[in-house]
Amino acid sequence: MTDNIGTWYIFNEDVQSEEQLKNVRVPENHVVYEVIRIIEGVPLFLEDHYRRLKESFHLLGRKLTISEEALKTKIHQLTKVCGQKNCNVKVMVYPEQEQQNLLIYLSKYYYPTKEEVEKGVPVGLLLWERQEPNAKIMNHIYKEVVSKKIREQKVFEVLLVNPE
Repeated sequence: MTDNIGTWYIFNEDVQSEEQLKNVRVPENHVVYEVIRIIEGVPLFLEDHYRRLKESFHLLGRKLTISEEALKTKIHQLTKVCGQKNCNVKVMVYPEQEQQNLLIYLSKYYYPTKEEVEKGVPVGLLLWERQEPNAKIMNHIYKEVVSKKIREQKVFEVLLVNPE
């Protein structure tokens, strides 16, 4: 988890240290995720994030077992132990044998400054079509291609363009 910026994380039911995170092996595929912005301790649009997490997991042919309330409690637990009221958290859920693993940690983020918002930020285009656009499923190749394009074009973000 190269985007982890905290010293604590939650794995399933336990708050664990960053050192213990090294022992967690997240698979390369079938990982559903959401990144949730926290402002003044409040997870923004949690209901929407939870619904999309649930729907994404359903598209993998599985049922999400964590409730929205339990997820909210875990997010608050993590932000409290990390001493953060304004941050981003990444929520990852993935199947492993007969169980469902949940990993939550503080994630790197950058939001445009007021000046950048007023003047606009440069945006590039990337010819790429997501196989399942309605699901947020980890795709390391996609992430690498996007990061490379952003660096090469020196843009803030890229918009995906399909062949049509």
